[in-house]
Amino acid sequence: MTGRAIRNLYYITHLDNVPSILRHGILSHEEIQRRELDFTAVYDSDIVSRRSQISIPDGRTLWSFANLYFQPRNPMLYRVAIEQDVDHLAVVAVKTKALARPDIMLANGNAAHRSTIVVPALERNQFLEEIADIHNLTWWNAEDGSKRRIMAECLASAFHEAGAWGGPMTQGAL
Repeated sequence: MTGRAIRNLYYITHLDNVPSILRHGILSHEEIQRRELDFTAVYDSDIVSRRSQISIPDGRTLWSFANLYFQPRNPMLYRVAIEQDVDHLAVVAVKTKALARPDIMLANGNAAHRSTIVVPALERNQFLEEIADIHNLTWWNAEDGSKRRIMAECLASAFHEAGAWGGPMTQGAL
């Protein structure tokens, strides 16, 4: 591996959602709707709604998954920080033991992008070697594919295991 070790996985959300996350876990959009949970969106609804139309190899759509990023300093965080009050953003760190789960799927970039490959947990070792360098990226652009790759995702229907949280992160900790 050429990149530094993966310390945590990251979920970008509104600060108002943190109590619900601590109570219910990080849930897929599908599960949030099913449970009729209140939440404050930080994402572009047009972009996220497209995920309900994109199927992965096991037949489910991206709407069925909660997504964690390997690199929190990514285009989504950048866009949300510009469009929202940065004091109301939270980046929740999830311990990397989530990567050991047999039900996860891994995307080597933004899972909704047509060039992204989504693989099952069984292929995690090769996948982790492939994305190891994203921690070294300090900037991205669409032309060389780094904008897509820096958005690599770990997907699961929910992340709510006891002890999964990597501890509080404060503004500027990233």
